[in-house]
Amino acid sequence: MTKGGPLEGTTTMMYQIYHEGFVAGRAGYSSAVATILFLVLLGVTLIQLRFVERKVHYS
Repeated sequence: MTKGGPLEGTTTMMYQIYHEGFVAGRAGYSSAVATILFLVLLGVTLIQLRFVERKVHYS
């Protein structure tokens, strides 16, 4: 909505990936940022799966 807001204060990582890849034409930088985002989310997911109790019980 704000395209980054004043001084890019509200820029999200997903919007930054889109902007760098499709608007600025920097596909390599965009894919590198997307890969880093994927690795961070994978790490958080693995930690969550390891330490959070599974609460689904089929009886």
